[in-house]
This record gives sequence, structure tokens and C-alpha cells, in this order.
Amino acid sequence: MHEVKNILSNIYLLAEIMEDSKVSNELSDDLLDNLALLKQSVDHLKNIEADYDQYKKVGASIINKTQVNLAGLITTIVSEYDGLAEHHSVSLSTNCRQIRITTDATKLKQVISNLVSNAIKYNPNGKVLIECRIINNKVNVIVKDTGIGLSAKEISTLGTAFYRCKKIETEGTGLGWAIIKSIVALMNWDIKVNSGSKSQFEYTTTVTLIL
Repeated sequence: MHEVKNILSNIYLLAEIMEDSKVSNELSDDLLDNLALLKQSVDHLKNIEADYDQYKKVGASIINKTQVNLAGLITTIVSEYDGLAEHHSVSLSTNCRQIRITTDATKLKQVISNLVSNAIKYNPNGKVLIECRIINNKVNVIVKDTGIGLSAKEISTLGTAFYRCKKIETEGTGLGWAIIKSIVALMNWDIKVNSGSKSQFEYTTTVTLIL
């Protein structure tokens, strides 16, 4: 795998060098467009490799539990995804109580980050709300979005490696939900998906992570 990474990096570097020659008008516009496409493809392959590597490691991961300020963690995630939300014209907001839990912060962030990323990518010009609440003595992280929704069949398929919803063409590796499900199982959490429910968001998809 290390050799594959080196090859991809070399291809990307070569494309950048060729693009730089645009200054001397040595390349046609068509070739420059194809170079840009080549770089995007290399980036996509790198993302697949990174996600798959993460997916393989989840089951063998060591659980490292610490005290976590849930509202603080959510604030950090939102700041990291503000740019993606702006790119997709998505309104990203939070409503989180000051809840402290003992858990693996890294794994919790991986799960919530994947949920937020999906909610943004499949929700152009929409809204995403992240809530933190205690329901029936359990801590719930709720990610709501006004996106394209999921059918019952699609919900049952979530977590299958490389499966992707085809309703909207967007960047992705098809491993996000596989990583989510693997971490949830490892940490003995629970996750529920409810799509098409009526709320203040109108018809929404709500994913509830129960810790």
C-alpha cells in the first residue's frame, strides 16, 4: 500500500508540474482540463485508501476513555465543517447542552463527523441541526437534515462497505457509514435512522446516536 501511495503522489506532482507550464502556453485548454480531472481522481483514490485503512483498523482499535465535554466536541466539529457547509449552501447549527460523558473522544468525533459530513453533502441549500440531549437517562446526539431522504431499503443497506446513495452525485468513498457502524458496535452504542418525519425542519432525516 505504501508503494501505491507513492505512485499516486508522483502522478499528482507530475500533473501539477504540467499545469504550471500553462504560463508559457505550452498546453492546450483541453489538456489542462484533463489534468484537473486527473488530480481530482488521484485525490479520490487517496480518500478511498485513507477511509478503507480507517475502516480496517476500527475493530482492532484500543478504546481510550476520557472525560468529554460534548458541547465542546460538537463546537469543534462544526468549526471544521463550516467550509463544507458554505460550499453546499447549507445552514449548520447546534443546540447542545453542557453534558459531560466518559467515552473515547476520538471515536465519538469520527462518528459525529461522518454523520455531519453526510448531512451536508446530500443536503444542498438545506439545513443541518446537531442536538445533544439526555433522554431516558441516556445521552443522545441527534443530527437532523432537510436533505433528499432515505427509503427503508436504503436505510437497511447503510453500513455496507462502498455502498453509496445515487440520488445526488457527490464526492465520497462509500465507507462513511461502514466506519460509523463499526465504531458504534465496538463502543456498544446504538444508532437509529428516521427519514421523512415531520418536524420544524419540515420533512427530515434524523440520525440519533445513543451513548
